[in-house]
Formats: sequence, structure tokens, C-alpha cells
Amino acid sequence: MVVLIRRLDQYRYELGQQNGFERFVIGRLESLQPEVVAGAEPTGCDLVDVHVQHIGCLELFQAGQITVVPAGHLLIFDASRPCVLSYPGPHLSSLFEAPKRRLGLSDTDLAALCRTPIGLAVTDAPPGGASVAAAAIAQLARVAGTLNVRAGTLIAEAIVDLVRIAATEQLALCPSNDLLHVTLVHRVRDYIDAHLRDPELSPGAIATAHLISLRALHKAFETEPVTVHRLIQQRRLERARSDLGGPGEPAVAVALIAERWGFGSPSLFTRLFRQRFGASPSEWRRLSGESTAVGLSEPVRKR
Repeated sequence: MVVLIRRLDQYRYELGQQNGFERFVIGRLESLQPEVVAGAEPTGCDLVDVHVQHIGCLELFQAGQITVVPAGHLLIFDASRPCVLSYPGPHLSSLFEAPKRRLGLSDTDLAALCRTPIGLAVTDAPPGGASVAAAAIAQLARVAGTLNVRAGTLIAEAIVDLVRIAATEQLALCPSNDLLHVTLVHRVRDYIDAHLRDPELSPGAIATAHLISLRALHKAFETEPVTVHRLIQQRRLERARSDLGGPGEPAVAVALIAERWGFGSPSLFTRLFRQRFGASPSEWRRLSGESTAVGLSEPVRKR
């Protein structure tokens, strides 16, 4: 059996420079024979490779571990570190390379991404993330030689955004990346508090704002006390309760408070409020006044 041995540099097509120092690289690796491809020569720049496996299988050897990338999968890894790409049989793949700083990925992020190839089938990949990035990379690899520097760079810029979305989605699904998980949950909580009055606030809108899939958002909240939907509801009820006011404050109509905090109707607001606090909004307002008069911090609920 003949095994080709080459360097990754042979497959690269440089798209030009951005701001005088940043560059993007595109390439295609194709052979009917098994092949071993050594990592590219060091360039002095921290780079990230995005590898799309179309046909055959890739085995990536890096930092003492082996990652198997089947056909129909995408892998993001640190190209600044020594690596070897091994193809045990016929294969076709596309690769895209960009400066690490443009993707905003830490070494910890890249270590987690390198361990888990991203499936590109509809049932595997979060919509709008990895599958779109893979399609764009494959197309650019096919036409790169016909593009001028400006056109190539603009397309590469768009691919960077797609890869960033794919990486964010995948990291949110990765249980080992605890720090990212905690950070995402905190960001979502802050976002909810800042948009409670927005009638369009929903898990879907939150996922879109954070460049992740709805599946990744729900996955991040699996270990939290409440779901995203329930968290929105609870925070709105707490704000509405505050707006019911206390002694000496002008009374705001319950219907207006319900509308202010995104509840579809006064009856829905009343039902959810009673479930949460054990009294209707009107009863809470009255009981709150009575409790304040006797020096209690919470209303005396009916028994």
C-alpha cells in the first residue's frame, strides 16, 4: 500500500491580507490513496483550522490525543500547535484557516472543540451554525483561485462569523466546558432582566441574540433550577409584584401592570400570579398594605 506524505502548506491558497497583517487561507485535500499530512510550518501567528470532511475519514493527532473525524463532520482545532492529519483511505476535505484572535476562542475552547467533531446532518448540527459554515468553506475552496484579494477576504470574513457561531453552539453543548456554561447562563440571566418588558422575549429570541441554537440554550439550563421559559415568567412576576406598590403610592391598574411586563392578558397574569404568590394581584396589594401597617415584610396570606 502506498501512503502519500505531504505538508499542509501544499494545499493552502492564501486569500490575502486584512488590515495589513491578518490572512485567511483556504484549501482542499483530495486523494484516492491513504495520506499522512504533517502540520504546516510555524508562521508566528496563532491560527485556527476548520476542517470539513466530505469523503473518507480523518484522524487528527495532536497533543497526545487522536480525534476521528468521519465524513459529514466538521472539526475546529488549533493549527499553531504541532499536528498530523492521517487519512487511512480515499478522501476529500476542505479546510479554512483564520487568526485565532478573530474567532475569539481561548486555548481552553480550542482544546474542547478539538475533542468533538461537529455533525453536519440536519439531526446533528444546530441550524444556521456548523452546516452553513461547512457549505461556505467547501464552496470557497472550489472557487478560491478565481477570486481577487478583496472578494476572497470579504467572503472569508463572513465565514469567520459562521465559524464563530458554530463554535459557540458546540461549546454550549460540551459538558466539560464548565466555565463557558456558567458564563453563558449568567449572560442569559442578565439579558432576560434587561428585556423583561419586551413582548417578543422568548427562548428563541434569547438563543438568536446569543448566536446559539435553541437546543444549545436549553442544554445550558439543564442543570439550573428552572427552564429559560420559567425564568422569564418568574422574573416578570417579581417585577409586576413590585409594581403593585405599597402604602402611599399611586395604584396602577392590574391590567396595565400585566401589559407592562409582557403578559398576554390580565386573566393569565392573575392566574400565574396566584400560582406563584398564593394570592391574586388585587389581594396581594390589599394584604401588602395591611402587612406594612403591622410591620411585616410579606403580606399575610389567606388560609
